Amino acid sequence: MKTIIPFFLALFCVAFLKAQSVSLIKAEKALDEKKYEKCIKICEKGIQKDKTNVELLFVKTKAQYELSLITPQTDGETNYAKESIKSAIKAKSKDKEHEFTLKYKDLFNNIAKQNNKSALEIFNQEKYAKALPYYTKSYELTYDTVAYGMMGICYWFTKNEKEALKIMQKVAQWNFDANEDHLHKSTYLVQAFEILASYYNKRNQIDSALRFTEMGLTLFPINLALIRCEKRLIHERINYFKGNYGLNSEANLWIERGLTYLKNDTFLLQNQNTFYLTKIGYSCEKRDFVEAAKYHSEFYNAKINTINKKVKNKLDEYLIADSMEFSAKCLSYFLSRNAEKSTVYFFYDWYPQFFKSPQIDEKGLETILSNPPAYVTKRLILALMNHGGRTYPKNKNLKTFRLNTFNIWKSQPVFPVEWHGLLATADSVMKDFPSMIELKKEKEKLILRAIDSFYQYKQVDICWGYLRKLKDEFPANPIAPKINYALSRLDFEVRYKGSKIANRKTVSNTIVAETGWNGLSKRCDYGEMPDSTLNKLENRINYFRQNAGVRDILAIDKERSAKCQEASVMFAPIGVFSREPGPETHTCYTKDAGQAAMFGQMVKDPNPAIALTVLMSDEKSEELYNRQFVLAPNSRKLGIGASENNTIAWVTTPTDKLIDTAYYNTHFIAWPPAYCPKMFLFSKWSFSMYGDFSKAKVTILSKSRGNIGCTTKVEKAPMMPFSTLVITPTISEQQKNNIQDGETFTISVELSPKKKFTYTSTIWLN
Repeated sequence: MKTIIPFFLALFCVAFLKAQSVSLIKAEKALDEKKYEKCIKICEKGIQKDKTNVELLFVKTKAQYELSLITPQTDGETNYAKESIKSAIKAKSKDKEHEFTLKYKDLFNNIAKQNNKSALEIFNQEKYAKALPYYTKSYELTYDTVAYGMMGICYWFTKNEKEALKIMQKVAQWNFDANEDHLHKSTYLVQAFEILASYYNKRNQIDSALRFTEMGLTLFPINLALIRCEKRLIHERINYFKGNYGLNSEANLWIERGLTYLKNDTFLLQNQNTFYLTKIGYSCEKRDFVEAAKYHSEFYNAKINTINKKVKNKLDEYLIADSMEFSAKCLSYFLSRNAEKSTVYFFYDWYPQFFKSPQIDEKGLETILSNPPAYVTKRLILALMNHGGRTYPKNKNLKTFRLNTFNIWKSQPVFPVEWHGLLATADSVMKDFPSMIELKKEKEKLILRAIDSFYQYKQVDICWGYLRKLKDEFPANPIAPKINYALSRLDFEVRYKGSKIANRKTVSNTIVAETGWNGLSKRCDYGEMPDSTLNKLENRINYFRQNAGVRDILAIDKERSAKCQEASVMFAPIGVFSREPGPETHTCYTKDAGQAAMFGQMVKDPNPAIALTVLMSDEKSEELYNRQFVLAPNSRKLGIGASENNTIAWVTTPTDKLIDTAYYNTHFIAWPPAYCPKMFLFSKWSFSMYGDFSKAKVTILSKSRGNIGCTTKVEKAPMMPFSTLVITPTISEQQKNNIQDGETFTISVELSPKKKFTYTSTIWLN
């Protein structure tokens, strides 16, 4: 009995396997004969008899797929494309050991491609919800990356951000990893990177936005959407450093990072130039020429790397492969800025390359300076002479050569760019030959000539600097007051009247300032003002600053101005200024607008030129804070923006520090100035410098009215380095109106018995 049971069991297995193979054989035969419908029926019957016959599911799937290629998908008829993918997914799920899934791999790929094609047709009709199931089935069938990515895109367009981001992050990483291995380039999905970059960019999640932007650019280096995103992120980051810390080493790392993906970006290339030129200049000023050489080498190599990437950018003049020409270009840059030590450094680098000679030593310098070559500019010779005096202080030959050259050049015509070097040389020869008293007189004459030279060109900002030098070094000069008066009048014409911005009335009687602004507040279109307008505003604020005695002028800062423009548009619909605006209260709020509101001043006037004058007069405020900001000696930048009904001016920030604090221990900032147009004789006068004003005594003596009473109070605006003494003279409006041309006010400010300042302000009729 025991031997019979195994025998019958074996017979049963043979019969079962035979029946199974018969169904499979018949189905495969029908498939080979292209009798696909018959094949499907055989498979279905075979599966009904034995659900464990897994391969029949695969054969049925193949028959359905073949039918889908030849049978039109019409309404009411069997859609074999849909049936094939449903059968394929079912077959795959039954194949627990993956035996047949591997065997029919090509079939599954073809079915997925066909399904993706149908999905794409639906997707292109913007029916994303209907396309999603198609892509989902393709992914279930083959784990196709493209299908998975398209699932993410469908989720994105159907507002399911959570699922979309989860999928896109995986697809982006898969694509990036595959690219590292040089695999499957045809399957990369650029939309994954575009969506992720845009999503994180809009939410100001900079690290994530940069990560996916740069991953995408590695795969798609010319994709415009990713390039724009990278440009915005990198530019903003660099501008942040420029605005808060200057172009430091960390900013340069961002520049280098940006150039990896934006190799021909002019903004990055020019900021790279500025970084290295500044570093070289600073190192040379410290006389740390080893450090200067390091930055010089890094700068040149950075440009060579860019050239090797086949970059040609006409706006980057430092893309020079030849090292000698590169040094010559840097030499020209520092020479044009009268940066003597940097000029000498690059001359020493260029000269041996050009003449194929040994490095310049003391004797070599003597040879050059004993008879300066005609082709070498005066500025360069002056720089070399001053360098020789510092480097070889005991060399009498160099001192004599410098004196001889100075005596020749002092009587010759001097170009504007040569004045700085010539006056520096005057200082040097005065030091070398102290017994030659006539040299001091020669220097005084040179300063007067310099003022006259720049006066003829109407370069009033430079004239003020040389006039200050004349007053400091030659206080008894008899014509200094006349120069001051003439310069004040010229400055009023050139920088104040020249910075006028006209107003006009619209049909609806609205006042519009002709600034050239191209924005529109009701659409939150921030726009911008043209450079010509910004230059006018730079001139106007510097007119007030230099007349008042501020040593340093302001330069328009484009980034700060853009933020002010956003703030002006943000406040336009409301018309109420706030230091802490927000998206809840201001429709056009931006982070940059909020920063401008924190540090800027608002004037309810769409004409920014008038607004700056209003800030200077500060007549409507109880305090004199606005004028203090206009005259802030620690500031170097001006940001300004204007829209339909207001102007925002941003002059200083908490990070603006006064560099030369000693200067304002002996020099003051005052309004009215030495020569003041009658229209600017404001009701509140001001005096500021380093000192204790708590016990200040002020007296005012008028030429026509004698002693004039006044009240005083001490104020200190935020971010100012020192306090301001606000002086209110008891002059009525009628008395002010009756002031005649040439009226003088002598103001004495006594801070302590040993610290007393007396100055005169002469009023002239404009």
